[in-house]
Amino acid sequence: MANVTDNLNQKQKKAATHVCGPMRVIAGAGTGKTRVLTHRIAHLIANGHAKPTEILALTFTSKAANEMAERVAGIIDADTTPETFTFHALGAKLLRNHADQLPISQDFTIRDSQQTRKITKEATKAASHNPQEWSPKDTASFISRQKSAGQTLQDFRESVADDTGLAPAVLEIWPIYKRKMREQDSVDFADLLLLTRKLLAENEKIRSYYQNRWRYLLVDEYQDTNVLQADVISLLADEENNVFVVGDGDQTIYSWRGATRENIISFDSEFPNAETVILNQNYRSTEHILQAANDVISQNPNRHEKELTAQGQAGDKLQLKTATNAKHEAQLIVQEAGSSTPDNWAVLYRTNAQSRVIEEALLSADIPYEIAGTSFFDRKEVRDLLAYIRLSLNRDADADRRRIINRPRRGVGDKTLQRVLDGEKDQISSRRQKKLKRFRKLLDEIEQTINQKPPSEAILDIIQKTELVDFYDDNTYERKKNMQELASMAANFDDQFTGGTEAMQAFLQNVALSSDQDRIEGSDGVQLMTVHAAKGLEFPHVWICGLEDGLFPQKQDEYVEPDEEERRLFYV
Repeated sequence: MANVTDNLNQKQKKAATHVCGPMRVIAGAGTGKTRVLTHRIAHLIANGHAKPTEILALTFTSKAANEMAERVAGIIDADTTPETFTFHALGAKLLRNHADQLPISQDFTIRDSQQTRKITKEATKAASHNPQEWSPKDTASFISRQKSAGQTLQDFRESVADDTGLAPAVLEIWPIYKRKMREQDSVDFADLLLLTRKLLAENEKIRSYYQNRWRYLLVDEYQDTNVLQADVISLLADEENNVFVVGDGDQTIYSWRGATRENIISFDSEFPNAETVILNQNYRSTEHILQAANDVISQNPNRHEKELTAQGQAGDKLQLKTATNAKHEAQLIVQEAGSSTPDNWAVLYRTNAQSRVIEEALLSADIPYEIAGTSFFDRKEVRDLLAYIRLSLNRDADADRRRIINRPRRGVGDKTLQRVLDGEKDQISSRRQKKLKRFRKLLDEIEQTINQKPPSEAILDIIQKTELVDFYDDNTYERKKNMQELASMAANFDDQFTGGTEAMQAFLQNVALSSDQDRIEGSDGVQLMTVHAAKGLEFPHVWICGLEDGLFPQKQDEYVEPDEEERRLFYV
């Protein structure tokens, strides 16, 4: 037997060498959960229990999925690695493979949260509701939460017949939103899994195919799964139930977007005869930090009892700083960060609104900083360029058409655009018809370029064809560099190009599914970020600000456990 688990501790080795049947690994923070996952995969392959292609590993970020595949390859020195996906990437793969079974085409567009909010706003107006009164952001989040909880529109109708709150308005907005998404051949993140569940649940042949293909299922961060994701796992599991999940209910911090720690707590009910291993040897933090964390989380009921123990020394004691107000606190941060290397510092806050006063203080002190997780893909010029690419490949994408029809300016007004969207082209003047014809010709040229050139070269050509650089009045040089950087990113997909649009479609999907964690990279200066964004990261010095009642802990809404969630967030 290959000794791929020799460097694991006793509990890690017990988990990694598990072969048949379901297993739940309760892995406290810093206890080596990724090592257990990768060594378990390596053990299955090295000892002939499974071929790499028979193993499916699911994570929550593309970065984690790629790292897992690389680590496994390093352990067993194999050319072939298991299939590793994020949940959404898996959903996209299955939906594209079996689009003929669903109300979408194989080339459907994935809409991110910003785009879905805009479509929700259109649906709100179409339902005769005022977007100022019915926030598209809140409505889109509400609909997403219902889907993540496994509810279809019909399920929601049946469950809220007597509701007098937000539900009646949502009942009018949701069907219109759904219709607009279908008309634009688009899906949102929740649809990727809702439709995947439908596909697997209703088609026994397809379900059996994937159950036989992936005999071993492994899931990272299982405490962050929602009802829908757990349903997909259950449908993919075969009779042997070789489901191996790693997580920690104490680290469930995404209840507000549908995550439920009930999935990991009741895992042995969903999968009878499941074995459980608890990892509590921490390799990351010092004794003083772990003692504080243990004291906080022990106040929460209904959890797997464990106490993290330190591998290293006691370390420095935690410091409590008292400030009179937010500006005073920012000055204290500046004093600490300015007296050492700024790169070693991370400042964590509960809400993004807290960063402004800290930024002002750092700027005044001439201390470099970066707001971690700020999305490259949210920059105006990048979104515009991506909209051109998507619209050229999907002419039904009205959300993209609205965005770029006048970027650069073409003299196409709102009324003309609405007539185009409503199919009333005979109501448009001949002068504007000519402008629209030139726009369509540009889209044809872009589509032809995508068909003929690999993604990176195509994007560089599209930058020239659209003349976007000359459109912007500010930061022209920086915006041009950002668009060129998009082309550089696309170069990772050039080797998939064989003619046609598949390589560009793969790049667009990768962009749509990139998460905040995928975007966080090390950089110069103090790192500013929310406590949610900091999960799983490490820094030499950390300042947690705003520890006051009502801010952190924050008063939570009706969708999450109030105090328990805030304790888990501080613990993480």
